[in-house]
Amino acid sequence: MENSKEPVLLAHNIKDIEIQANFQKNNSSLMEKAGLEIAIHARELSADKKKGTILILIGPGNNGVDALIAAFHLKSWWFHVTVFLPLGRKPEDLVLTRQLNKWVQAGGKVIGDIESNTEINLVIDGIFGIGLNKIITGKLSSIIKQINKLECNILSIDTPSGIDSDTGTVMGVAIKATHTLTFIGHKPGLYMNSGADHAGIITVRKLGTNNMDLGLGHGYLISDHYIKSAIKKRDINSHKGMFGKVLIIGGAEGMYGATILTGRAAIKLGAGKVQIGTLGKNMVVDFSQPDIMIDRAENLT
Repeated sequence: MENSKEPVLLAHNIKDIEIQANFQKNNSSLMEKAGLEIAIHARELSADKKKGTILILIGPGNNGVDALIAAFHLKSWWFHVTVFLPLGRKPEDLVLTRQLNKWVQAGGKVIGDIESNTEINLVIDGIFGIGLNKIITGKLSSIIKQINKLECNILSIDTPSGIDSDTGTVMGVAIKATHTLTFIGHKPGLYMNSGADHAGIITVRKLGTNNMDLGLGHGYLISDHYIKSAIKKRDINSHKGMFGKVLIIGGAEGMYGATILTGRAAIKLGAGKVQIGTLGKNMVVDFSQPDIMIDRAENLT
């Protein structure tokens, strides 16, 4: 069976891959690659340079550096760019501090609060990534809620800030993105729990890490291609008796839904003959899938 080759990676897998990538010779840094990819994606979401400002939220870690690198690219492409430090303090990260100093020296705009009279065309969320391990409270919580009320596209980097990338849990409050640009591989938290409602349209950029060791504990995203490759193509001269039988027992009186849905799934996945044996007294017919045979369980052989 052909693998979809779309890895779903936990935070520890990502960190191991980052270490491998940063040790490669003659390789531009992951941050430089990520920053350019963010800028390109933002440019596609903000085609009209004259319409409003691109507001870039800068957090204290690697996501903040990635976002700042994107800011330089967007500024060089003549977009109106404003950098916002929602945590309201000088970051401890030396790389980020140097980038911020370069941004200011280049004439870049930095604000400490969202200006109510600013027309915002796009928000780039670079506050937190996969490293978030605490509940978001206080002023930052209020700022994220304010961002979520804006009527514009919101592009989150790696994962929407406030979403646990491994579980999809909301850490108090989270950015509700319209688009998420995630790096190296898919994150399970983008598809699970509340993460699925916050990620928006997900795009993956591997940043040249395709051939690196993914480590232990990862999985793969099940795509349409993967499912189709698992189902053998049938000969024209074939019939349902050649493709196996599925027997489903369940469904108490008035509770037939789960058994019927299971039967439909079995038919769609290629089972030749599907029988449902119900536990209730009443007879049931699935008019949308009449090829499922339904009878009381005691009558089936």
